Amino acid sequence: MNRIKPFFLLVVLITLGTSSYSQNMDLPTDYIRNTGFGKNDIPSNVKGTPFLNKNFTPVQLKINNKTINAQMRYDAYRDAFQLKQSNGNVYLNKNSQMGITYLNKDYSLLEYYDDNEIRRIGYLQTMTENDNLKIFKKHIKIFTEGEEAINSYTTDKPAKFEDDVKYFIAIDSKMPKEVKLKRRDIIRFFNDKKVKSYIKDKKLKFRDEDDLYTLAEYLN
Repeated sequence: MNRIKPFFLLVVLITLGTSSYSQNMDLPTDYIRNTGFGKNDIPSNVKGTPFLNKNFTPVQLKINNKTINAQMRYDAYRDAFQLKQSNGNVYLNKNSQMGITYLNKDYSLLEYYDDNEIRRIGYLQTMTENDNLKIFKKHIKIFTEGEEAINSYTTDKPAKFEDDVKYFIAIDSKMPKEVKLKRRDIIRFFNDKKVKSYIKDKKLKFRDEDDLYTLAEYLN
């Protein structure tokens, strides 16, 4: 009997821990978008998904110095987070005071300049940051309309989502600006002889994100 008690206690503790983690708090309506947002605007036969990860995953929301556990997924097509609540799935209002940790990455709602120098606001994922430099990335889902076959020799093309990623750099607390992941664009962005020499000496090609991290370490 004494052997059974510790095992029973362990089962109870695990059950309670799992239950408390899975029972996430419903957010107040002030943080929720209109329930009609994001509905009925995507064909049912679309290839792919608008979500970065179609599964809901545990997320931490930081609001007014409080941390709230939730189940969410990121809609990269609409640039919005979808929240799983007891009454169904809803989208979060965009709130610059809300910090989001999703898939172990920090997301912030920030103003930025896109590639056409147009000022926008959206969620950016922090890649690396220090006092003088911040580098962000933005996952995007590009939607392409389907096409009907024009004759009997061709077939219909369903609508689809395709993945894209954009990168942003902020210097000295300035607003982040989109930069293409190309060597010449990175050199042009910094417009600094020392940075240019470092990139050439290290043979950084910026064919992937690793070279961005390498450059960030040098500039730290």
